[in-house]
Amino acid sequence: MTQVPAERVAGPLRSATRSPILRILGRSFLVAVAVMLVAFSLMRLSPGDPVVVLLGDQATEENIAHMREQLGLNGSYPEQLITYVSGLVKGDMGESVVFGVPVTTLIAQAMPVTLQLMLVSILLTVFAAVPIAVYVALHPHGRIASLFLIGSSFSVSMPNFFVGLLALLVAAVWLKIAPVAGIVGNLPEAIQYLWLPSLVICLALVPILARVLAASITNTLREEFVEVAIVRGVRGRTFAWRYLIRPSIAPTLSLLSYIIGSLFASAVVIELVFNLPGTGTLLVGAVAGRDYPLVQGIVLFSGVFVVLVGTIADIVTVRIDPRVGR
Repeated sequence: MTQVPAERVAGPLRSATRSPILRILGRSFLVAVAVMLVAFSLMRLSPGDPVVVLLGDQATEENIAHMREQLGLNGSYPEQLITYVSGLVKGDMGESVVFGVPVTTLIAQAMPVTLQLMLVSILLTVFAAVPIAVYVALHPHGRIASLFLIGSSFSVSMPNFFVGLLALLVAAVWLKIAPVAGIVGNLPEAIQYLWLPSLVICLALVPILARVLAASITNTLREEFVEVAIVRGVRGRTFAWRYLIRPSIAPTLSLLSYIIGSLFASAVVIELVFNLPGTGTLLVGAVAGRDYPLVQGIVLFSGVFVVLVGTIADIVTVRIDPRVGR
């Protein structure tokens, strides 16, 4: 029998692994460009003249011309786009009209709060959803599984702002086990300010993640290698991780990247309810103050961050299960 050289087998396998990753990177680059174009077009496509909206009808021609130059609205659309992209390459997102400081400075000040809130929320979600999903998948007709399905439908349907206000009333006002508002310091000392808003976010995220992971584990249980492991007597954590969770995690990673993106939307509401000085609160203030450069910068940064997280999740998913990239 002729033996095939290892190099001839490894070469196609490596190229088959790289090609999905290249497709993911190419797709993510196109999405990032689209996000940049949307952020760039915010002021250009808004109804009316943004300069007149900012300065009012009584503004002089000199003030209008100065504001147009400050906002980068001089010249044709392609010229403005080139100027905008060249500024982004240098790390320049413009200057806030309200605060008079660079947009990047304001985002850098607010983003740590949002990232810490997202980190604590994701950790709580994962640590709660994984054991629930495993139990529901192994006991699909049990009483706990039925209660979980009923409770998850209820928690997903509840709006975040209502749950947040109710949590503040119970935990901060009645029980006095959490601060009413604000945040001091960074993790881990800031956990006392972040656990309650993160818990509110988790009430909507845990049911979604647990359901998807439970469905994936249910499909994995039908695989032949799981039956072999049961016959061999594999039990406990080894069986749960190696034969249930790890083979089922690919679709969950994709969902987790979407959840991280949706956290930016949740942050707008939760940060307002709990008075956290993050990007959500900054965005609402920028919209209220008609600070177009700041709104534009937050939209661009948030969009690119979500694309980056999705790209990493897709690459990890392909590495875990190469069948996904085919």
